[in-house]
Amino acid sequence: MKHEFKLPAVEEILFLLLGILAEKEGIIKKDSTWINYVWDRISEMDEQITEVAIRGAQLLEEEATK
Repeated sequence: MKHEFKLPAVEEILFLLLGILAEKEGIIKKDSTWINYVWDRISEMDEQITEVAIRGAQLLEEEATK
């Protein structure tokens, strides 16, 4: 049985991680519009990832009780 989850594209996640790294290294100022966009997108993805994690746990439990 194949399960498909909708997650943000890997490219977008890498892009956001690069933004965080650039902020931490001082390449981008903390008050820049771009870094604010990065943190906004991460907040949105956090919700989606939580939903996927919950569904994944449910599927594992279903498989374990078969």
